[in-house]
Amino acid sequence: MIEARVADRFRVVELVSTGPASRVYHAVDEACGTRCALKVLTAEFGADAVVRARFRREIELANRIAHPAAVPVLDHGELANGLPYFVMPFLEGVSLHDAIVKEGAFSNSRVGALGGELLDYLEALHGLGVAHRDIKPANVLLERDAGGAERLRVLDLGVATYLHAAHRAQEEAGWTPIGFAMGTPSFASPARRSGAIETDDAADRYAAAMVIYMMWTGQTPFDAEHPATGKPIPFAAFLRASPPGADSFFERALAPAPGDRYSTARDLRAAFVRAIDGATP
Repeated sequence: MIEARVADRFRVVELVSTGPASRVYHAVDEACGTRCALKVLTAEFGADAVVRARFRREIELANRIAHPAAVPVLDHGELANGLPYFVMPFLEGVSLHDAIVKEGAFSNSRVGALGGELLDYLEALHGLGVAHRDIKPANVLLERDAGGAERLRVLDLGVATYLHAAHRAQEEAGWTPIGFAMGTPSFASPARRSGAIETDDAADRYAAAMVIYMMWTGQTPFDAEHPATGKPIPFAAFLRASPPGADSFFERALAPAPGDRYSTARDLRAAFVRAIDGATP
């Protein structure tokens, strides 16, 4: 059980969600009265050195990313029982996954705004030498800013890592405990699923393109007749008015071989802007 007050400052209100190795609680920062989210390792994994190291890495990486779509860490420490925790803003909204299931295809203008934000975040993240490694609709939250405009937040840096070998020398071989995988298989490229060599930033770009495709069509880009080893399903299969340039954009963004795709998040974003500019609102 978590204590009712953490660090003599955060009053725990209720359990919000439970993951494989952690729990998230709704709390109140009594120093200023604001709501916050408290993420704590479970007792089951609290003694696992690898899981604790990843938890510390999540805090470290979150503190490096200054972007409107990022979720900052406000405080961190250990509970009285020794379990590590960190504090984030309490975000209210709906997951992109739930929004797509409920609403289906988004308008072109909405896809342009949200897709642009996602790729801008990815460009900033990769610019810091960091890969997310689990981009998917369930890890994107849609919220409203103070003016009522829709914006997105990218969640969960639990499996994020540095892109450069010098910074991640301790990882990979010894940092993947039993029961943990890097990312979500359904958003992994054919190269990654087959075990072929693919950089983590390339994997992020592939997953982000899948997310944008799903926002634009309300569907996943591949099925039995259109496997991920080939071209994605043409837009005409889902949309009455197929946006010019959309199919060619996704054919390259979701190409099976990493070398056939856009080589940076900046290139991917620029190509996306061209595709969306050719579509009507």
